[in-house]
Amino acid sequence: MNRLAHALNAWHTDGGYLVLRRTSHPTRWWQACHVLHVGGEGLTHYAPGATLGHPVQSLYGFDGVVWERDLADAAPMPLRGIVLSAALGAAGVLLWAIKRMWRRSK
Repeated sequence: MNRLAHALNAWHTDGGYLVLRRTSHPTRWWQACHVLHVGGEGLTHYAPGATLGHPVQSLYGFDGVVWERDLADAAPMPLRGIVLSAALGAAGVLLWAIKRMWRRSK
């Protein structure tokens, strides 16, 4: 599971809304956007329990923990970060939906 899958599952089952924000850690473009879920329990954030072995793990999934806390304000997101995060997000949502539909059909 990754941040997007966790937030989409929570949004689908619990309602609430999603928040997109820039990470507060210095990263490369593939880690620029965090997806958080805000619901009845407040803000939840899925994050790795330890440093990832390779940055691409943030895209295909990692063992993580759910944090329930407020996050500090992030810096403005550059245009390139918005475009790349949106493209990766759209692909992730499509894959998430296909996976859920596949599981239901079994």
